Amino acid sequence: MSTDCSIRRMLTIILGCVRMTTDEERLLDRIAALLKEAGYDPYAQFCGYLETGSDLYITRKGDARGKIGYVSMDAVKEYKEKIAH
Repeated sequence: MSTDCSIRRMLTIILGCVRMTTDEERLLDRIAALLKEAGYDPYAQFCGYLETGSDLYITRKGDARGKIGYVSMDAVKEYKEKIAH
């Protein structure tokens, strides 16, 4: 896990909410596109990932599974809500 992610997690605990960064949003956009290319519904896969913490809900295609580790869970939650509407 990156240091930035650990710092974000601590800030989330202290402040209650830290919004996702532009880099995280771009990365999540790419992961969502890879999930669609692989035939999955990104919203459903992000829900499964958040509920279980298991990266098995994220495709290996395009190294999406490796990339999800660079994104905070809070950013994934925020992104999931964004794509739900």
